[in-house]
Amino acid sequence: LLNRAIEQHRRVPGSDPFVDAIMPTLRRAEGAAVSELKRSEVSVNIEQTVSAARKSITGKSKAEAILGLAHIHRISNVDEMKNLALQLAAQFPLQGLLGAAILDREGRTVGRRPALSAADPAADQDEAIFARMVEQASFRRRSAVPAVLLPALLQLEFEHVVLWQDMLDLVSCSPFVPQDRMRIFSDGLHAGFKQDFCTAVHLLVPQIENSLRHLMQQNDMVTTRLDRYGVQRQIDLNDLVVDPRAEEVISVDVLFELRSLCTDNRGPNLRNLLAHGMLSDDALSSADALYAWWLVLGLCIFSPAVQPRSVRGTGVAK
Repeated sequence: LLNRAIEQHRRVPGSDPFVDAIMPTLRRAEGAAVSELKRSEVSVNIEQTVSAARKSITGKSKAEAILGLAHIHRISNVDEMKNLALQLAAQFPLQGLLGAAILDREGRTVGRRPALSAADPAADQDEAIFARMVEQASFRRRSAVPAVLLPALLQLEFEHVVLWQDMLDLVSCSPFVPQDRMRIFSDGLHAGFKQDFCTAVHLLVPQIENSLRHLMQQNDMVTTRLDRYGVQRQIDLNDLVVDPRAEEVISVDVLFELRSLCTDNRGPNLRNLLAHGMLSDDALSSADALYAWWLVLGLCIFSPAVQPRSVRGTGVAK
């Protein structure tokens, strides 16, 4: 009700004082609402999956183990995620009709999931479908980390000592890593192998943006925009992941993974929250942080070279 009141006031010229007066009440209500939320949990036995992940790394050489870790999980497929969103809308129509608000830890609304009806194929349903794709991608990532990625990483660490030089050797021949960023990538990837994901995320997530621009520039694509004063500004990750030209240098599945993980406010939104200092200690040691490190490791190894957007394959980069 308070949100609706603010929305209506903003439509009336000169009503800013009313909005300012309502905001403190809204913040108190949002903070109190967090304690009223109920956690929904589902127990799943992942013992066999964990065992299989460890076994896939066991007995391999260091290089083979790192390659196996990078290839152990398949990233989200855009077409599959869209079909799943439509299936869930058909299976649970009431849930789709209601929509939802996405709250942060303090109860602030940071995103919205529009209502979705499987019976309504209208174009304005695209945003509602995509919101559910982001939601399902988050579920998928947070399931993969404890069941697959973390067990495989722990097994690799148990059998091998990954050195900083190993990471430098890896990134030095990767088209995803510009020559003047090799130390940054080496530091970030090495930190992940020491389970220091706070350092890894701070170093690697901002570099994803620059590496996408690097790939595009290598293919004669302009990655700057002129403002009204004639100043050129670099396109940031929020725009890069939705730029159709990017599909010529990296797969649509990778772009979706980056968008749902790093820039969409209905997901972890790692890039934007990191840039504004809004990630807590817990967030920087979460499943999303580990996944982001693993995704960059895969991008460095599988090196998304220039390929037609129709090329499909397995692994991280296609």
